[in-house]
Amino acid sequence: MWMGGFVRKNMESSVALGSIFSRYMSRSRAVNVRKINPKVPIEEAKSIAHSLYDIIRQHGPLSISNTWIQAKEAGISGLNSKTHMKIMLKWMRGRKMLKLLCNHVGNNKKFLHYYYFHARHEIAGIVKEVGSNVHRFKVGDHVGVGTYVNSCRDCESCNESLENYCLKGSVFTFNAIDADGTITKGGYSSHIVVHER
Repeated sequence: MWMGGFVRKNMESSVALGSIFSRYMSRSRAVNVRKINPKVPIEEAKSIAHSLYDIIRQHGPLSISNTWIQAKEAGISGLNSKTHMKIMLKWMRGRKMLKLLCNHVGNNKKFLHYYYFHARHEIAGIVKEVGSNVHRFKVGDHVGVGTYVNSCRDCESCNESLENYCLKGSVFTFNAIDADGTITKGGYSSHIVVHER
């Protein structure tokens, strides 16, 4: 009697575990983006990828639809269709050229492609030009830019030289939207304009 109840309970739980296991194993696995076939010769794929990378770097972050519109306007040779562009974007993600981020906007999910970078947020360089109201620096000075490049410069925190606590929000050196609407690119920028503060 004791053994019969034990076997019956274990049989019921093993059936339940078996159905969970089979449901789990029947799910399709995520695509390994490193093994994506770009559908064109490798040299042509690299050329297309370079062109797409430039578009996303100049106009990004971009959704798939906006990337396709920009690619058509740029007239990238070798890019046959929107589907082919999606394959190329996956191929580029596998080679760590792009990052795919999901941004929830209301009830919709919006997938954005960013160009890939590591957090090189502090910059060292030489002053090339100065504005008429700049007094602390001159052309040729060696300077450094920290983790933020802008703030309102008007709130209580900014007036106490605590711009990183700006009440309106600091603009970080990388992947932030500046006052003029551009996206900051950190140490990958060819040049940067900052306030002398």
